[in-house]
Amino acid sequence: MSPAALPLSHDTGSVISGLSTTAELERGEAPRGLSVNWIAWSSPFRATGLRIGDRITHVNGEALEPRMAPNKFQGLPGQPGESYEWEKRGAKAGDALRFKIWRPDGEVEIEAKLVPELTYQDAEGRSALAPGGPAALESDGFSGTWSIWYEKLVWKMTQILDGSWERATLNTRSELVEMLSQGERIEMLRKKYPGDFAERTYGDWQRTVESLRGKKLDTVDLSYRELGAKRLERAKQASAEAWEALKKEGAEKLVPTFPVPDIHARAEVSGRWVELPWITPSTMVNDLGQTWAVADGGSDGAYVVRLSESPEYLAFYRTLFRFGTLVQPGTHERYQFMAEILPMPAMITFRDRPLTAHQVKLVAGRAGEDGEFFVDLRKAEPVFASESEMTAIGANALKDDASPTEVLDFMVAAIKRADEKAFRDVFATWEAGLYDGGRPSFLPLRIPSTGEWNSAWEAARRVIMKDVYDVRVDRVSAVRRLFDADAKVGVPSVDQIVAYLDIFGRFDDEYRSFNHFTVHRRRVLQRTANGPWRIVEVQGI
Repeated sequence: MSPAALPLSHDTGSVISGLSTTAELERGEAPRGLSVNWIAWSSPFRATGLRIGDRITHVNGEALEPRMAPNKFQGLPGQPGESYEWEKRGAKAGDALRFKIWRPDGEVEIEAKLVPELTYQDAEGRSALAPGGPAALESDGFSGTWSIWYEKLVWKMTQILDGSWERATLNTRSELVEMLSQGERIEMLRKKYPGDFAERTYGDWQRTVESLRGKKLDTVDLSYRELGAKRLERAKQASAEAWEALKKEGAEKLVPTFPVPDIHARAEVSGRWVELPWITPSTMVNDLGQTWAVADGGSDGAYVVRLSESPEYLAFYRTLFRFGTLVQPGTHERYQFMAEILPMPAMITFRDRPLTAHQVKLVAGRAGEDGEFFVDLRKAEPVFASESEMTAIGANALKDDASPTEVLDFMVAAIKRADEKAFRDVFATWEAGLYDGGRPSFLPLRIPSTGEWNSAWEAARRVIMKDVYDVRVDRVSAVRRLFDADAKVGVPSVDQIVAYLDIFGRFDDEYRSFNHFTVHRRRVLQRTANGPWRIVEVQGI
């Protein structure tokens, strides 16, 4: 038989669904079942509306729940051994295959037919991805064979086309660049190997690119950013005024910064003030079990500040944190201090040499690229300059009957207006879940640590003033009863929903939704005894 007469497909004698699935053995917001990872280009399910990410709960009327256990799900649609299971059941090509599908917005039923399991070859008889090519082991001048390239492409697309962008590490903007780079090979596929395989691969690639581009917003209210800019300008002005006022107040105490007074004549300068030069983390060192900041004047001497165990530095840091949340997240690490010379010098190792220097105590400090932060550390409750002017803009209280969407919108609004108290109000003060086997777990009082609050709040304010321009609720799942009230063990009823946020950045002069490891798209909310909905995990945006 001449190569031209060779058949381009071969029936293996088996039947399949043409799906790739993952057995979901844990019950979350979705029931246990098969999650659809991929629909083969030749599968009849392509024409049924079945989606990547759908959860199959029933097959031909048979519930999958009993088979969602280790070593029990093999042979189900899209699983290894599927064709063998159909053979045992006496199924044949053309038999109906009916699925009940769970989706966050409800259940649907979908039907298609079993199809023969085929292998393909090109006109020269080489193993191929589709009838006529491309040949699996050829590359047509591109990097990697067609079979390896297509396998990797499908794997990437399965991560994206479920629409959730749920993987925390998924960086949609870098993935978009990578996916667009495949355009040349896909165009070549369509021109050299025209047919259903090429066109469906092109369609899948297009949908993936559009998903990665993100949803588009035509307008975004940036008034909160304008408020932030005004606050920063006012803080700069207040800081400069306060620093000059401090120097005027201490004029009679001030000694010249450099050259440093003779270390042996320290009694003469003890209690005097010195305006230290700007310090950065590069001059902060750990020595003798302590952390020190060194104001180094080279051959003119140095001053040292013990930062660890210093109540003044702790107050400085706490006040700087408040400044970061109310005015400018991520203040530049550049510090200047007014300090009082102490009677006892310090000897430390600095830049691999011994250093004996006047030790000083912090009186006041400022920070930032333009010195926009200032705090007087002599006060019992230090506040930064202009802090009284930076109180958060008031807003209505969160209603007890607020829906999950309203709770999330309230959280975003609180972050935008720098209202930390309102931000804290949206989070649960309890902890609820299920042990293995479905037994309820309930902790009636769970208060996040100060570190948890500070980390989440600072991160939220930082991204909303930099990379994130808006946040909107994408979708909310149906309410799921986690467990019923049980007076015997003292637990209330707990309901739960899962919500997804659309987080918008600015790319190529457009506002587009995106995902990155620095943001959190998925949120779980709960309510106890039909009370107010609250967010379970303390996170920023």
